Amino acid sequence: MNKSKLKNQSMSHPTWGNNIELTYDIELMPESKKTLEQAADDMITGVTIGTVQTSEGTYTPKLHCLFGPNPGAYKGGVTDIKQIDEKRGIIKVAFSSEIAQTEEIGFAGLFSVAAGDGLGTAYEMTKVRLIDIQLPRDVVRNFPGPKFGDEGIRHIIKKENLDQALVALLLKPNTGQSSEHYARFAKEAALAGVDYIKEDELQFNHPACPLLDRVKKIIAKLAEAEQITGQRVIYAPNITAGSQKQMIDNARRVIDLGATAVMINVMQVGLDSLRVLREADLGVPIHIHRTGHDNFSRGDIGVDLNVLSKTFRLGGADLIHTGPFFGNLYNPEGIIKNVRVLTDNWFGLKRGFPILSRSAKSIVQDSIDYLGTDPDINHPANVIFLVDKNVYQHADPRTGSIIEPTKRFVEVVGNANINRSRTKREILRKQGYPLS
Repeated sequence: MNKSKLKNQSMSHPTWGNNIELTYDIELMPESKKTLEQAADDMITGVTIGTVQTSEGTYTPKLHCLFGPNPGAYKGGVTDIKQIDEKRGIIKVAFSSEIAQTEEIGFAGLFSVAAGDGLGTAYEMTKVRLIDIQLPRDVVRNFPGPKFGDEGIRHIIKKENLDQALVALLLKPNTGQSSEHYARFAKEAALAGVDYIKEDELQFNHPACPLLDRVKKIIAKLAEAEQITGQRVIYAPNITAGSQKQMIDNARRVIDLGATAVMINVMQVGLDSLRVLREADLGVPIHIHRTGHDNFSRGDIGVDLNVLSKTFRLGGADLIHTGPFFGNLYNPEGIIKNVRVLTDNWFGLKRGFPILSRSAKSIVQDSIDYLGTDPDINHPANVIFLVDKNVYQHADPRTGSIIEPTKRFVEVVGNANINRSRTKREILRKQGYPLS
């Protein structure tokens, strides 16, 4: 199919340009009589001007879209089709940024088109996944992007070598412990040499461990550790709340107590809450926990994690999870794609700091080397290894201390140097992946 011909057709109206491009993986219902092009055109038309509706099982035109001084003036269009088989293909469509109104509405406008009714069943599709989104400069500039990014975070802790990975500890368990419990482990992790400490998705404001009490006690213990080590550690409490106002109030209170970052459950509070938090300009990095992303990013209908990662960065997150390379949770190539969209050059946005979660000593070197196989990633070791189980399971059986296992993990990361001579197949074989 002629891409340029399609694109010219979709941009022919003199009053607008279809400048936001969306890529979908689409599969038609077995009984559908449509071609992929017809289905894709129906979808982008339906979510931009709504020219079809179902009435007693029959598709009929909405006449109000067909008349007037500018009939269908904001209609999107199909720009490219890569056919996989008769019923499935990779489809690119485009629509006008004037519809999304991102300057005023933000992500709500963008995703009302990109992942709105088009992901429903009205267009005779059994599979429709948004797998990429390309935005023009004029749209990107309506979003704040990270305030600190990777280099800003490194500056805070005075470790500015982009070729040296950092270490983070996740405070566990999620619930059921007192403030003193988390304060103790935070101090021990700081003494062992971690760079960053974060809370988890359910650490809210529980009666046994109130937010402000917890933060106050953790900050005090981190100050004690800094007196011993001379090394500053970033700490991000979870400020997730039921309203944007409460979330910002939480942020200001924990920062007043000494917190050096904040964290939110972005999939629950929403992308525009991330944007609002970033625009509050609180003066500390923002970490997003993406708990619940699987409801959107897995399965036949939804939004690819690659797209979500782009929006996290666009909305202002400095620290962004990518998941682990190995362990069969994700395809390693998908992790590379996530790291790439967090660190590529995107109209001057600062880079997000990729966090490789669920880390273990056995995957550190292989993760860095696997990143090193991608020519588009300039600094493969510019990541944060987030450790939890690997440390807690090896706590001292007598005292419960995590200092020694954390120290050993920090040493493994510190000794990991990129080896660009290794191939992907070699690394995957070492990690136990079946290779043909």
